[in-house]
Amino acid sequence: MVSHDCLISPQVVVVVTDGIKDVNDAPKFRVFSTALKAVSHVVAAGVAGNGYTAVQRRLQRAELGQIASSPRDRFFEASFDDLRNHVAPIARRACPL
Repeated sequence: MVSHDCLISPQVVVVVTDGIKDVNDAPKFRVFSTALKAVSHVVAAGVAGNGYTAVQRRLQRAELGQIASSPRDRFFEASFDDLRNHVAPIARRACPL
């Protein structure tokens, strides 16, 4: 049987994205991701942008890491179809019930 550490938090946010932030949004991104984590627990899920290079995919993973509250709260897959396989683990991280 697999054991999962569950997070109990009154404020949980799940962020789903398929892109990389625009260079003009970088200052807002830092401010908002920090502020969001200050008031809630953030689970970040992302998919590789269509046609993205390996460098762009690494950037996506890094940005998800900046959004997520912890490395365990970051999920990254090649497509939304692949991400569907992680719905149960994402739900368990967001709500332990």
